[in-house]
Amino acid sequence: DQWQRKAGSVVRDLLVTAHRCYMDSYRRWECIDGCFPHDSIAVFAAVHPDRFVEVRGRVEVVTDGPERGRTRLIPDDSSHIGVAMGGRLKFVREFLDSMEF
Repeated sequence: DQWQRKAGSVVRDLLVTAHRCYMDSYRRWECIDGCFPHDSIAVFAAVHPDRFVEVRGRVEVVTDGPERGRTRLIPDDSSHIGVAMGGRLKFVREFLDSMEF
């Protein structure tokens, strides 16, 4: 697999550095030992789109009320926007588990 072959790659190093920062922040602010790797999953989706399910649609941002800032996806097959929604995430989990933090 290309991620394992490029064990010292720029992308891998970036993900490790980002995760260290995220994990430190979550530990400090949320008392959580770990992190939610949203940005890393976006990188995986860009590099390996075949491992994700793409849903086309319009993205709206709630601008008021208690959910202000929340994004919503309104499915629309004719939209030019594609959002990665799940897929073969075991690959992502295994790769992240193999990184040294």
